[in-house]
Amino acid sequence: MTRTLAKLTPKGTLAPADPRTDTLVRTFTNRLEDGSDWRRRALASRLAPTDEERDVLQARVEDIDRWLSPSRDAAIVRAVELMRGNLVIANNAGDDAIKGYISILRPFPEPVVERVCQRFMDGRLGNRTYAPMPAEVAHECRLVIADTLAERGRIALILDAEVYASPTEADQAKIAARHAEFVAETTARARMPAKAAPEPPKPTISPAAVSDLASRQARREIREAEEATTDVDAQQDSEAAA
Repeated sequence: MTRTLAKLTPKGTLAPADPRTDTLVRTFTNRLEDGSDWRRRALASRLAPTDEERDVLQARVEDIDRWLSPSRDAAIVRAVELMRGNLVIANNAGDDAIKGYISILRPFPEPVVERVCQRFMDGRLGNRTYAPMPAEVAHECRLVIADTLAERGRIALILDAEVYASPTEADQAKIAARHAEFVAETTARARMPAKAAPEPPKPTISPAAVSDLASRQARREIREAEEATTDVDAQQDSEAAA
């Protein structure tokens, strides 16, 4: 089977996106909005990529996908056996252990598996003595492809974004005119002198209340006069008895 190669550097890593592709990714990522569906983002039609720009972004996705193609078993065996041949193998790690490496490392790209095994072998990873277990190699492989997966995710958000119709120039003109009218009305109202606060209403007393108050006052005066007369008589009687 013929394997289509992605754009690789001499070391087998994926070549960085060209400047134009990188600029497109940054530009449209900044234009993304929240969509009606939480799984998708949205783009205004006037800000969405053109067909030609979509082709550029799609080509980058295809390069990434080709580079992320799973490894062949033979390539894994070659890289792992070379690594294990230069490191100490645990006592319980027999030849059948190679099957575990194949099963765990198959999803990763061949250049990544080879690169990670080489780094374990030359001491840049691991304890420089014992051969790593499959899980250790897989963990380092994930770290190597993390940035590439993130790049693919950013491009996928752009290509899968929901494109909604942007307001026409006529609609934008109406919105601008209405906004200007609102600003003018608000400014005019702010410049108008403030009206004086109305005086509070004066309290009023009904005639019945006035009559009742006068009657109470008269009764109180009579009672006070009677009490004063009683006190005088009592004092005179006391003096006479003395």
